[in-house]
Amino acid sequence: MQKLRDSAGAIAAFLLIGLGLGLAFSTFPIVGAMLLIFGVGLGIWQGVEGWKARQSRYDLKTLWDDPLPERRLIAYDEEPDEDTADDLDAMAYCHLCGHAVPLDYSRCPECGNPL
Repeated sequence: MQKLRDSAGAIAAFLLIGLGLGLAFSTFPIVGAMLLIFGVGLGIWQGVEGWKARQSRYDLKTLWDDPLPERRLIAYDEEPDEDTADDLDAMAYCHLCGHAVPLDYSRCPECGNPL
């Protein structure tokens, strides 16, 4: 039904053009010419309006039309389990030799560089 409403102006323009052509070459040429001119003008106007109404693929005005994806909210009181903490998170790396050293050490056991 929406397609019929959208194309009603174009259908009316074609009918006016057909009626205008029929009357222009018969007994009422002035009325036929006026209907023909009006039908062509209506057809051009409907074409321009249809061109402006089409939706562009990159139209930023429609950016927020789609619903946002649902995200899982993380409560602030949730903390990761201690068992799942990675052991590498509790390690420091020597800037000189790159050796992984536990955080309890103040010097690298490989090269003696202060951490």
